[in-house]
Amino acid sequence: SRVTARALSNERGEFRVAGSLAGTYRLRTLRIGFRPALSEPVALAAGGEITKRLVLSGLPIALDTMRVVDRSVCRAFTDSGAATYAVFEQVRAALIAAELTAASRTIAATIVTYERALDPGPGHNTGHVLRQRSAVSAGYVREVWRSPSPDSLRRAGYVVTDRDNAVVYYAPGFDMLLSTQFVEDHCFRLTTDRKQPGLLGIAFEPTPERKKGVPEIRGVLWVDRASSELRRLELRYVNLSRDQEDLAGAELDLVRMRDGTWAISRWNIHMPLIVEQVVPGHGTEVRVAELHVAGGELALARRGSDTLWSAPPRVLSGTLLDSLTGSAVSGARVVVSGTTLEGISDARGRFAIGGILPGQYTLEVHTASLDSMNAAHRSPFEFVDAATSLEVRVPNGQQLAAALCGSAQSHSNADGMVVGTIRVRGDTIPTPPIRGARIVAEWTADPSDSARVRRVEVHATPDGGFRICGVPVNTAVSLSARADSAETASPSVVRIPAALRLLRTELTLDRADQLAFLGATFTGVVVSDSTRQPIAGAEVAVTDLGKSVVTDVHGAFKLTGIPAGEHQIFVRRIGYGAADTRFAFSGHETVERRIVLGRAVTLETVSVSAKATEREMASFEENRRLGLGHFMARDELEKYTGMKLTSVVQQLPGVLVVNGRTAGAWVTSRRAPAALCPPGSRQCLESHGIYVPESFELRQGIQVACYALVYLDGVLMNGAREPTEPFDISTFAPEQIEAMEFYAGPSETPLKYSRMGSDCGVLVLWRRRSP
Repeated sequence: SRVTARALSNERGEFRVAGSLAGTYRLRTLRIGFRPALSEPVALAAGGEITKRLVLSGLPIALDTMRVVDRSVCRAFTDSGAATYAVFEQVRAALIAAELTAASRTIAATIVTYERALDPGPGHNTGHVLRQRSAVSAGYVREVWRSPSPDSLRRAGYVVTDRDNAVVYYAPGFDMLLSTQFVEDHCFRLTTDRKQPGLLGIAFEPTPERKKGVPEIRGVLWVDRASSELRRLELRYVNLSRDQEDLAGAELDLVRMRDGTWAISRWNIHMPLIVEQVVPGHGTEVRVAELHVAGGELALARRGSDTLWSAPPRVLSGTLLDSLTGSAVSGARVVVSGTTLEGISDARGRFAIGGILPGQYTLEVHTASLDSMNAAHRSPFEFVDAATSLEVRVPNGQQLAAALCGSAQSHSNADGMVVGTIRVRGDTIPTPPIRGARIVAEWTADPSDSARVRRVEVHATPDGGFRICGVPVNTAVSLSARADSAETASPSVVRIPAALRLLRTELTLDRADQLAFLGATFTGVVVSDSTRQPIAGAEVAVTDLGKSVVTDVHGAFKLTGIPAGEHQIFVRRIGYGAADTRFAFSGHETVERRIVLGRAVTLETVSVSAKATEREMASFEENRRLGLGHFMARDELEKYTGMKLTSVVQQLPGVLVVNGRTAGAWVTSRRAPAALCPPGSRQCLESHGIYVPESFELRQGIQVACYALVYLDGVLMNGAREPTEPFDISTFAPEQIEAMEFYAGPSETPLKYSRMGSDCGVLVLWRRRSP
């Protein structure tokens, strides 16, 4: 009769148990609603495997029609206790299933735990909460309280006083409830409760021999009459002082999950704090100072991406107040970050968001003032239950501008801000300090006067952050950065939309050795043919590579990472004739040229009816009409507002995303060709177009894979060399993207995007433009 192995059958009824030694075994089968079954002897040889089909018959006893005799049957289960035994077998089946579920450690759970101190009050009225502490955690399903072994509980009891006079209350674990010691030490009988007509209970209490001995427990195991499923365990502590017996107890609820496994959905232990108080003239008086309650509940249970069980959603409520005046903030949009849940604050600043499960979240508050700054107020919070009420103090746009740029910021529509970070390509996460970094912003104040170029220089903080104030909106601004032996390969041109006064960006610096490794460097100056004066704001582009840069106030430019070969060079500036020529580059050389532009003839006014976005999106529409790839336009992207772009890209057929350990996401194709290379053969893998990450990249989560080419607004962002290096798409949000194209292989890739490396897929992103 000794149990050597246990297992749960899956949704197909399959099971697998392993005997510890060769020998003869029997299989005992328990399932709620079925009669327990015991198989014929099965001989199991060493290393052998046997397949056996077990047939269960339905339980012949209908619990909902059972008659209960309210008297104790305090002896071993015999025919007179057959009814109790039948119900107890159903209880054992649920307990074993719950024990096996917890031991498997395959179900991830979100759990809310709490500790409360209650005022016992007159007559032990415990409704008033003195203090409370709660927390939300995630982990695997497990037993909710640690319990000593059955032998220890039988010997020392369920309430133990330590050497420091602390009293410890234990509740029985699954192993204790399933043990022969528990059956031997307790009397069992069936019971009912008029308030719960749908439940049938097995009441238990200590045997007469243990009623005068060690601290024990009595209670009821409640079973659903219709389904025979175990619902709840209620217990009280006995063989203690009267106050302890009146107040000390525990409760535990169980739930069957969607896949048939079991979990504990709610639990708590009540423990009275008893103190001795000296009363003048009466000596020492013992009283209950507080009632401590420790417990928790299961909020969500998942296996992989499947939700097995969730608690009923709750409502988050709170109030928004102006951080400066303390007045209510009305009409604000309050969003739970990472979800589609949101609400609007009323005239009193109050908001309510339904459908939230307990957990740790970030609240995003959007107001008209913050929207004008392209910003939102973010506030992390922990949601435990509906009693959680938040008070969020929200700054306005003027406060944000003053905090970023000081009181000198005029807040006029002509003034904008650029806030961002710099990082050195290839540095580990977290990025080490960047010392002495300078960021330069340049723009032309008057497009008709190229000589009027404004320049602002700021220093970055050690963590790479920077902000530039007083930048004009709706104007092309060139950003470049330089730090210790590192600089941006080419300036980044940004534009702050007129409706927004704040732009967030990131600049990537390349070290000197990286710049050389990336290819040749093209540098020089653009001047006027008549005055020989430098021309600022001229665009210098390597058209076949999609690389471009704008000249600075001195007419100077610099383009790096140009692969060997002959490339088309195109230079243009409003008011000047364009220059179109070809230059040859070889190795890692630096090519320096002086480019002369002639004044252009003034043209008649031209009326343009097409928007810039329409012109840029023409190829998208043309490709979508051909239908060779997979496409997602703005109307579809609207559904994913608030989500990560990674989640949206994964919706495109054929896409495979490699997610980083902490951040970052890189795209490859499910059709990427496999390379039959020996393990560890870097040269072989790279010859097949497969990228082999360095050690620091492996720590970020980048894998050995064939990565897709990524185009942003028609400009190739990676693929300057073979094999194609991974491009991080996690820096974009769906709200920033107008449309996406994905081509899983070269057979469906348009000629415009087809090049070496397209075997691993091509992702084309089109950014949104302000109207």
